[in-house]
Order: sequence, then C-alpha cells, then structure tokens
Amino acid sequence: MFYEITKGAAGLFLAAAMPIASWSVAPVADVAAVKPPQGEESTEQSIEPTVDLGTLEKVDDSCWSELRTKRIYFAHQAIGSEIVTGLRELARRKPALALTITAYAEPDRTDGTTHSVFETPALVEANAGRRGNPEKKIDEFSSFLRSSEGTNIDIAILKLCYGDIGRMTDAEELFGRYTKAIEEIRRERPKIHIVHCTVPLKSEEHGAKGRLKRLVGAGSDASNAARSRFNEMVRQRFPAEQVLDLAAAESRRSDGTTATVEVGGKRVQVLADEYTDDGAHLNRFGQLVMAREFLLALSRQCGGGAAPSAGTAAGTNESGNRE
Repeated sequence: MFYEITKGAAGLFLAAAMPIASWSVAPVADVAAVKPPQGEESTEQSIEPTVDLGTLEKVDDSCWSELRTKRIYFAHQAIGSEIVTGLRELARRKPALALTITAYAEPDRTDGTTHSVFETPALVEANAGRRGNPEKKIDEFSSFLRSSEGTNIDIAILKLCYGDIGRMTDAEELFGRYTKAIEEIRRERPKIHIVHCTVPLKSEEHGAKGRLKRLVGAGSDASNAARSRFNEMVRQRFPAEQVLDLAAAESRRSDGTTATVEVGGKRVQVLADEYTDDGAHLNRFGQLVMAREFLLALSRQCGGGAAPSAGTAAGTNESGNRE
C-alpha cells in the first residue's frame, strides 16, 4: 500500500493511500530537468525528482506490518536529517509504509512519572552529539541505549557524519571505540537490534585543484579515503543484513556504475555528483535515494532476533570492496 504523512497527537505518521504496484518508476534522466539552464528562469514549476522504488515492492507486506510494531531509534546529524526529509517526501508523494515518524523529546515527568516517546511503536529520530566529535557521539549513543529509555527500544542506528572523519582520523582506533560500545550495549541490552551504518562521503574534487590535492594527500578525497577505511571495517565485521551501507548507496550512480577516485594507489568511493549540489549535502534526489536505502535496511531486520555480537564477521575483505 501507499501511505501519506498526516499530523496527529503522536506526531507525523504515514496513512494508507494506494498500492505499491502503482508506483511510477520514471527514468532517472528526468532529474536533469529539475533546474533550468544557467541564467534562465523556469516558467514552469520544478519537476519533481524521480527515484526507482521497485526494490521496495519486493518487500513482503508482513515485514512492514512487523516494523510497525517496533520502536526504532535513529541517532544522526545533518545527513540523517536529510534522509528523514527524504522519508517524509516519499511518504507525501508515493509513501511506502505506515511507520510513525517523530522527533525525540525528553520524557515528560511533570506528573511524577516518566512518559517516554518510546512507549509506542515509532521511528524516533534525534540529533546525536556534535559534528567533529565522533567519540562523544558513540559514547552518548551507548549511554542512551543503556539508560532507562533503552529498555523500550527494539532497533537502533547510529550514523556518524562525513565531518566526523577527516584525513588525519585514526579510523582503526575510532572503529575500536565503536565496537567496544556495541559490546557494552549487547551486555546490558541484549534485545536491542543494532543496525550498523557506514559513514557518508563527499563528492570528488574536480579539476586541476582537485588533482593537486589528491597528489599531496589533502582535500576531501583524502578524507574520503579515511572514511572508506572505517566503512570497510564495518562491512567486514558485521553481516551485510545488519548494515545500512550509506557510503555504497551514495557512490552508486543511477546507471549502476560506482563513483570512485584514486587515492594513494587505491580507488575509494565518493559521493556521486547526481546526489548533491554542494559536494557534501544531499539534494532532493539524493534524499529520496538514501531514504529508499534506509527503508530497505529496516526491511532486512524483519523476522530476526537480537543481532550477533560485534565479533561476527561479514565475510568481506579489503580486496573485495563493494565498488
């Protein structure tokens, strides 16, 4: 079924509208018409960006029904907010499922009790920590899930930002901190199902300036190399069905090819130009595509119990990168 977002006492929610089978799948080439030629003003309304939603049609209705019974926590920053915007946009135009989407609010203790937003099934999204301090984000995520509110959470996702990992970041040390936090959560909240998220990317720096930066190991491409090291560790450590691979989705162009650059003799994934207008943040098309990938990642959690410990390997190695 299709669902539309409406507003009620419980926040934003998606209401039924029409069958998934009737979703329109328009050519991605139509996206080029979103903007008028430079220097000209469009005399018509902007053309809505289109995205292939066919993969969502393959998800069994029973899975969406199961997810509607879950309390899902999505901790994020800027790109995560853009993904949530994409979810709401998909729901407004061609909604996919009846998940309640609401922003986190501190528990209401005015009557002497604690009323948590997690008392009813919903996708609860919240800003996590501060950009540029991934260690604090990880620690706060772990502490929150191990707090009293964590007892009601079924599925949890932490998304770090591209701004959290730069070319000087020790990706191995940061990943070690992340896996340690996951083990802490496993010990105290074994019923929480963790979905592990790869770090978003920035687009390739084009032209002579970009080539020079790559040559000297500077610029966003060098930072993408550090992000890719972290992302490969996520893919190696955890089963694919437990990973929301945003980096792979961001680098995968609509024609199926992968956007990469060579850094230090190795090709690394970058954000495909078609998903961004400024080289970092998602444009409307990118928001819709990443929202689709978010829904697909949630659908892979259906029918399972708590995720295995952080020691479970996904069977992917460095040479088998998903480019």
